Amino acid sequence: MVGHLVQDTYESFGYMGQMLGPNPIDIPWDMVHANTAETAKYKGGKLWKFYEDHPEREEQFFQAMRAVEGLGGTAMALDAPFSKFDRVIDIGGSSGHFLYKVPRAHPQQKGV
Repeated sequence: MVGHLVQDTYESFGYMGQMLGPNPIDIPWDMVHANTAETAKYKGGKLWKFYEDHPEREEQFFQAMRAVEGLGGTAMALDAPFSKFDRVIDIGGSSGHFLYKVPRAHPQQKGV
């Protein structure tokens, strides 16, 4: 589901796999943006502060998240292998609707 073309987060998605490896990184956003003049002050996971300071970019991000979830959220909840997990954590930027869909499709799970 992650993979929409939002200029502020698109490149960071490429680092998400490294969050789970033997030497995990903490924040993919920092790997891409921490050293640029525009975003260095947002290092350390301050993406939401960045969006607070740039409301037009925040709106772009939220529209993209809503669109992606609206296009495929139900299918993803039904078809993805969520049943092998005890809980699902929704860390997206939409309205939280996906978090309701997964436990409905897999009642043994808890959503966070």
